Amino acid sequence: MTTRSPRVSIGLPVYNGGALLARAIESYLEQDYEDLELIISDNASTDDSPEICREAARRDPRVRCFRCATNEGAVANFNRVYRLARGHYFKWAAHDDWCDRSLISHCVEVLETSPEVVLCQSSAHLVLPDGTQEPLESHDLVSPDPVERFRHVLWEVGNTYPMFGVARSRALAATPLLTRDVGSDRMFLASLSLLGQLRQIPEVLQFMGQARAAVRAPRDSSYWAPENSNRLTLLSWRLAKGFADVVMASDLSAADKSILLGDIALRYGVRNLPRLAYETYLTAGEIVHGRPYKTDRTGSWLRRW
Repeated sequence: MTTRSPRVSIGLPVYNGGALLARAIESYLEQDYEDLELIISDNASTDDSPEICREAARRDPRVRCFRCATNEGAVANFNRVYRLARGHYFKWAAHDDWCDRSLISHCVEVLETSPEVVLCQSSAHLVLPDGTQEPLESHDLVSPDPVERFRHVLWEVGNTYPMFGVARSRALAATPLLTRDVGSDRMFLASLSLLGQLRQIPEVLQFMGQARAAVRAPRDSSYWAPENSNRLTLLSWRLAKGFADVVMASDLSAADKSILLGDIALRYGVRNLPRLAYETYLTAGEIVHGRPYKTDRTGSWLRRW
């Protein structure tokens, strides 16, 4: 006898989520759409996150808990929860975010009735440390032209919260998911934008926290993957290459690929030229001094080695 797979899988990677984790778990278990599973992967937390996960699994059979023996980095943990998923649709969740109880049902309704949509999200607010909320920019990528959708991701997406929408699992399988490169969440969204529409529900149903931004030093790429600890900076250079790789791996025509490669050159070679130059300077210093450039949480962009 086989167990029927849930319609929706929610993957929640966590490291030291603490009290915020319990709120996130409850917001998904209390959804008015009940045909779901919640997959939690604990990345060797040192706080009470493992017990919070186990308690949730004891209370609700839809919760599946996994624990890593060592911290494997955020990217590996995010990708793990996707690969453990069994649902027709998949959503990533963060331990410091929460959502309205109707989020999943609204997104599933759009995906069920609109085959051209590969991901559905809602409008969202950023929740500041003092509890106040700020609206995040809108990203309703409904153009039938994949070139226009890709351009929107390239030029307009700042906060990458759309990656936390509900997506078709088969569409995610056609992307590289997340890679060790900082900013690969942008490559992920760019890949999805070439596969179909990224629809946004106008109602504010998602609330994005900031706690995860405080667990790492700015520009410390080892947070994403431990193997990045001694990697040369070159962040913007890798972003430009990542976007170009997405374009070249796509099924777009040669003409459309040329158009988008030109946009990438303008985005990073012109608008981001000062940053490219500064990152080249940082990398030269890393080579000369034999150690990576780092800042502390309040460090200056101009900090020396």
